[in-house]
Amino acid sequence: MNVGLEHYLTVSAMLFCLGLLGVILRRNVLVI
Repeated sequence: MNVGLEHYLTVSAMLFCLGLLGVILRRNVLVI
C-alpha cells in the first residue's frame, strides 16, 4: 500500500509540475 501511495503522490507531483509549466508558458506567450 505504501508503494502504491508513493507512486500516486509521485505521479500527482509530476502532473502538477507539468500543469504549472503549462500555465507559465501560456502567460509568457500571452505577454509576448
